[in-house]
Parts: sequence; C-alpha cells; structure tokens
Amino acid sequence: MKKIQKGSLILALGLVLTLTACGEQNKGNQNEMNNNTVENAEVNNKDNPQETAPDTNPEGVVAKEAYVDEAGYPVTVNQAVDAFKKQWPEGKLKEVSFEKEGDRYVYELDGESDSKEYSLKLDATSGEILGQKEENDQDMVGEELTLAGLKTEKEAFEAGKKAINEEVKGIESWSLEIENGKAIYQVEFDLGGQDREVTLDAKTLEVLKIDD
Repeated sequence: MKKIQKGSLILALGLVLTLTACGEQNKGNQNEMNNNTVENAEVNNKDNPQETAPDTNPEGVVAKEAYVDEAGYPVTVNQAVDAFKKQWPEGKLKEVSFEKEGDRYVYELDGESDSKEYSLKLDATSGEILGQKEENDQDMVGEELTLAGLKTEKEAFEAGKKAINEEVKGIESWSLEIENGKAIYQVEFDLGGQDREVTLDAKTLEVLKIDD
C-alpha cells in the first residue's frame, strides 16, 4: 500500500513539473508574440505616418480680395434690366450698379415713374431677387437709361485703366447711369491702398473725370 502511494506521489510530482515547464514556455511565446506585435506596429507607424491636414489659413496671410472684374457672371446687364422692366413695366430705368455684398455679386437697378421710385437688387450668379422697394414720388421723370448704342462695362474698364496709367489691383464697383441727359460709366479702381474713380461717356468712352 505504501509503495503504491509513493509511486502515485512521484507521478503527481512529475506531472506538476511538466505543467510548470509548459507554462513557462507558453509565457515566453506570448512575450515574443507581444514583442513582435509592438515591433510591427512601430514599423507600420513609421512606414505609414499619420497624415495631418494642411493649414489652409496660415498665420499672417491675408485673404486676397475678390474684385468684380475677375470673372464673368451668368446674369448679364441686359438680363438684369429685363428683370427690372418685368417687375415694373411702367418704370423708367435710371441707374444700374454692380458690387460685391458679402459673398454675393449684386446688381442694383433704380428707376422711377410719374408717381413712384423703384429699386431692385439681383444676384448676379443665380438671378435671385434679393430685395425690391417701391416708394411714392412726385418728382418729374427725366430721360430713361437704355443700353442700346452703349459700350459694355468691360470696355469701360479697359478705357479707365488706360486713363489712370497706373498699376490697378482690381475693380471694386461700377455703375451706369443717366446724368444731365448723358449715359455715363463710373468705375472705381483699387490701386493698392488707394481708390480712384473714373467717369466715362458710355457711348464714346471719353474720360470725363478722374477722382482720387
């Protein structure tokens, strides 16, 4: 009976030693796997560094001002005038102006009739009517502004640039109106820190005045 117990004890001890050895080996394998995982991650991070978005507004850089002469616009002057006449068929057009308001490029058209004054704002890109105003007015109605026989605004830009004879950064605004029975362009140029307005005859492009 004692021999059997002694043999069982030896067998149990051997089993414990075997399990311990297996545990140490598994632990070593696990550590090796973990090390490999860390190494692989480091390699992947090195080979594929995380991309960062570029700074789209670096410090000290001032955004370039947008000028009204830098692009064409879907809505032409003629179409803007048609929109005014459609709104007020009895109205006589007196002035068309064009400038940037916020993020929009806008036509503003002013006119009058025997009893009222009219004003219409139109988005030059979409044609959307941004605002309209109608007020009572009893002043005498003068001559109507018509586009027939007039030079285009782009021709007025070029004539104005030649008259200034200085480096022009861009055009900030322009208008076309009737003054003393004559159609005239007024174009405001940015010379870089200084504005200059040139008034031209809309039919001949003769320079009538240059204001600092």
